[in-house]
Amino acid sequence: MGDRRKAGFIGLYLILLITILYGGGGGGGGGGGGDGILVVESAPNTNITQVLCNSGVYTRGDPFTQSLDYVLKDIQSSTPSRPSRDYKTISPFPNAFAYARATCTPSLSPSDCATCLVSAVSVMQQTCTNRIGARAVLYDCSVRYEQYPFSD
Repeated sequence: MGDRRKAGFIGLYLILLITILYGGGGGGGGGGGGDGILVVESAPNTNITQVLCNSGVYTRGDPFTQSLDYVLKDIQSSTPSRPSRDYKTISPFPNAFAYARATCTPSLSPSDCATCLVSAVSVMQQTCTNRIGARAVLYDCSVRYEQYPFSD
């Protein structure tokens, strides 16, 4: 009988802890906003896991430059506001399409996601200058762009 009582107490404790962490009860404590995702406000982990560069290159004045600029700006501004922190886009310029996808760890706040994406794009641009495709995987986010449609 003592084990049952102990198990019941532990179960009640876990329910209380989850309620506090996810802000259930409308009072707000612990973040999450009631959407079932715990949002942690802190500096994102921007340690680099992997950077890959496509072997193909583009040159200055290539129409791909405009398309790439468009998709990189679009993913950086749109991804953080998505509840899933996952966003795909394509450039609207038919002369040279660019495709991109960005993801952040869903528990990141929108501002932390944006910070992480700025780091990912920066390291990708420094490492893969003038490449028609690249991928930067950081601990809390990733960015990929290509000159062709992709899924991953």
